[in-house]
Amino acid sequence: MADGGEEVDGARGSGTPSTKESVKSLTTQYTALLTVVQGLWEPRLNSYLRNLEQQESCPKQSPHQPLQ
Repeated sequence: MADGGEEVDGARGSGTPSTKESVKSLTTQYTALLTVVQGLWEPRLNSYLRNLEQQESCPKQSPHQPLQ
C-alpha cells in the first residue's frame, strides 16, 4: 500500500511531477493557460490605459467649481 511519500509507477503521491516529460507537459499547459488569460485581459488593460492617458491629457477641474 502506498502513502503520500512512496513512489508508485514512477509518480509521487503528492502530485509533484517526477519526470522531465511530466514537467515539460505541465509547463506547456501552464504556458497555454497564460496565453488564454492574456488574450482575455489584454484588450481590457489596453482600454483602461487609454482612458488613463485621456484623463491625464484633459485639464483637471475641481469638483466644487462650476463648469464655465
